[in-house]
Amino acid sequence: MTRVLILTFWYPTPGSHLGIFIKEYAAAISRAGADVTVLAIVHSAGPGLLNGKVQSFKDESGVQTRLLHLRGMLHNAAYNNPWLLFRYVRKQYAEILKSGFKPDIIHAQVLYPGAAIGRMLADFTGLPFMLTEHWSGVARYMKHNKLAWLGRRAYAEARAITVVSQFLYGQIEGFIADKSKIALIPNVIDADIFTYKPKPDPEKGFIEIFSVMNLTPPKRPEVVIPALAAIRKKGFNLRYTIAGYGEMQAMLEKLAAENGLPMRFIGRSEKAEIAALMQQSHIFLHPSDYETFGIVAREALATGTPVVCSNLPAMREMMNPGDGFICENTPESWEWTIERALKTDWDYADISNRNRKRYSAETVGNAFNDLYTQVLAKEPIN
Repeated sequence: MTRVLILTFWYPTPGSHLGIFIKEYAAAISRAGADVTVLAIVHSAGPGLLNGKVQSFKDESGVQTRLLHLRGMLHNAAYNNPWLLFRYVRKQYAEILKSGFKPDIIHAQVLYPGAAIGRMLADFTGLPFMLTEHWSGVARYMKHNKLAWLGRRAYAEARAITVVSQFLYGQIEGFIADKSKIALIPNVIDADIFTYKPKPDPEKGFIEIFSVMNLTPPKRPEVVIPALAAIRKKGFNLRYTIAGYGEMQAMLEKLAAENGLPMRFIGRSEKAEIAALMQQSHIFLHPSDYETFGIVAREALATGTPVVCSNLPAMREMMNPGDGFICENTPESWEWTIERALKTDWDYADISNRNRKRYSAETVGNAFNDLYTQVLAKEPIN
C-alpha cells in the first residue's frame, strides 16, 4: 500500500469551497487503496498579527487530515513568504511523523505555493514528489512573479505532473522541459450524488433550464437571458434557474424582468441540492469566457443532462457526441443552439452512464495509484 502525503494550500473551509476538488481527489485515491494523509494550510484575515490553529481529524470520507489555519492581519504576507510557509509545513510534517504516518511520496497541489513548498519538503526528507496542477494563473506567475524561479524549479524536479484537462496542459507545457512526465487525470465527480433520474415531463410544467456559476466575470449569463426569452416567445414554456451568487445578480434580475423570462436565483447550494436540480432539468447551460475544466458542466452530464456551453478549449475537450452542443457567446448563437437542444431527442441515461464512468472516483483514484507506482519505480510516465 502506497503511503501518500497530499500537500495543499487550497482546502475547503466553512467560508470557502476553494479546493473541494482536492479533497475529492484525496478520497478517490484513498478508496483506490492508498494510505492517504492530507496536510492543508489555509489563511484568512483575523484579529492580531498572525495566529495558527491546528485541527487533526478524519474527514467524512475517512481521510486523515491535518489542517493549519493561519489568521491575522499578516496572513497575506505569510502566504507570500515561501520560506515561512516551509517552516510551518516542516513543523506539521514532524507532527504527522509522530502520529506514525511515514509517507512514500509527496503529492503537492498547485504550483504556488503547493509545489514550491512540496519541492522544499522533498529536498528536506529525500522523498520523491509530484504535483497536480489546477491553476489557470501559472503563466502570469511564471512571467511576472519575482519568485517564479521556485515554480520553475518545482516543475523541473517533480517526478510527475498531472493536469485536469488538455487545455491546462497547453497552458503549462512551455514551462516544463520534460513533457513526457505530464499526465492527464481529470477532476473527480461524485458518482454517488450525480446520478441519473428520469426527467420530469415538460408537458406538465416548465421546461427547466439550469446553470451553476458565480455571478461574476468571466461567466456570461447576460447573453443567455435574451436568448431564452426569444425562445420562450416561440412557444417553449421555459424557466431558468441559476445556483450561485455575485455582483451581477441585480443586473440579471432586471434583464430577466425586462425580457419576461421566469427566473430563479437560489444562491450557493450544496452538492446534493445541485445534483437534484440537475436531475430535474432538461438542459444545462454553461456560458463563460474562460474555463480550465468546467466541473459543473461535467457534473450535469453525469446526471444525464445535456449541456450547451461556450466555445472554449476545455469545453470542446469535454463534449462527446450525444452530450450537447457548443455555441458562441452571442445571444443569437445561444438562441439557435438552445432551440436546437430543445428539439433533440436525447438519451439521458446514456449521457449519464458514459460520463459517470469517465470521471468516477474509481477511475481517477486508480489512475493516481498507477502513477504513484511508476514514480516510485522510476518508470517512464504513460
